[in-house]
Amino acid sequence: MDTNRIALQLYTVREKAGQDLEATLRQVAGIGYRAVELAGFYGRTAAELRSLLDAYGLKAASAHVGLAAFAADPAQVFADMHTLGCEYAIMPFLPEDQRRTRAQFEQLAATLNRLGGLAQAENIKFGYHNHAFEFAPVEGTSLWEVLLEQTDPARVILELDLYWVSFAGVDALELLKQHPGRFPLLHMKDMADSPAREDLPVGEGVLPWKEILGQAKSTNTAWYIAEMDNPRDAFEDVKTSFQSLQQL
Repeated sequence: MDTNRIALQLYTVREKAGQDLEATLRQVAGIGYRAVELAGFYGRTAAELRSLLDAYGLKAASAHVGLAAFAADPAQVFADMHTLGCEYAIMPFLPEDQRRTRAQFEQLAATLNRLGGLAQAENIKFGYHNHAFEFAPVEGTSLWEVLLEQTDPARVILELDLYWVSFAGVDALELLKQHPGRFPLLHMKDMADSPAREDLPVGEGVLPWKEILGQAKSTNTAWYIAEMDNPRDAFEDVKTSFQSLQQL
């Protein structure tokens, strides 16, 4: 795999980054990563963060930005994305009280379409990142079905988290086959063959990575983003994922 297409979601090393962001970025770059996906600015301005990333040869491929930030000041969000050089701005999560009814699902789809249009005007790609709850049945549908059916692919991309898809009991490989081109960003983490189905570094679990990556390559996936929600040893785990993706 082209290592220039592999990024690290910095949420994986959030504790280390919170203690010493510069040392963390230095170590991430030392592993071999050339790009990251941001999960907050760690108390820096966008300009300060861009300077740190540049110092270690790291590109900000994407950033997770909460819906509240878009609601408060979308112009500032887009200005920050431009400063950082981010091509993608991704909504990372939906609170539980906003995902209980079909009407809420449809309202979210409309909101995403609106924000996607604003982002498009700024030459930024906008999207939504899934967990497992999107696949739960609600009122004869699911949040996932509504997002697929009611968001405009030209304005809203979907960042597919392969672990959470699999955790929900859905075949991630089949999703990639059924919706080619809809998932330009992939979150790469494996799932343990255990009752708890913990997340693991790529290659240490049960996901069929060769088949998944073959399908992803055929649909011109833009970024393969290594991530773990609950790393055992953050730097060792992201190193394992990077090396596995290189080999695959």
